[in-house]
Amino acid sequence: MVVGSVFDEFVAAELRGHAANRQKERYAGESGGGNIYNSLAPTEMEQSMSEKKTVVAIVDDDPRVLESLEELLESAGYVARSFSSAGSLFASGLSGVDVLITDIGMPGMDGFELRDLVREAHPDLPVFLITGRHEIADQGRAQGISGFFRKPFDGRVLLAAIGDALRD
Repeated sequence: MVVGSVFDEFVAAELRGHAANRQKERYAGESGGGNIYNSLAPTEMEQSMSEKKTVVAIVDDDPRVLESLEELLESAGYVARSFSSAGSLFASGLSGVDVLITDIGMPGMDGFELRDLVREAHPDLPVFLITGRHEIADQGRAQGISGFFRKPFDGRVLLAAIGDALRD
């Protein structure tokens, strides 16, 4: 028989807060027993803290591309963090980012400029450039990247390139 406990309101507030994935179990003994057991299962975040997942930051001004790349990366076990501009990436910070994927043609700071700024602070960070254009006017600007992909591209090839860059 499941019964309430004096902590129900506290646990409900906790469930709505940072521990939204916690599950509460309450058990009571037989009639007249009064034994109550409360347990909270660990959150997904707590379980995965011991096994750090690779964080991939994606910068693209096209929300459809962001969504598509998020789904691809998360299905492969990566943590995807999406940003609609270079400015939003820098506002969030690069702490914890293991790989950067950025569009070349964006308003404001383009992918090459973003790559250059990121390289100053994180010279070993793998950077992948993506574009819908079918040529790069200045091939010299493509130097110093881990990979270059023209849209549309095969997601499996991108995932393989990310894996290769992380092993290097």
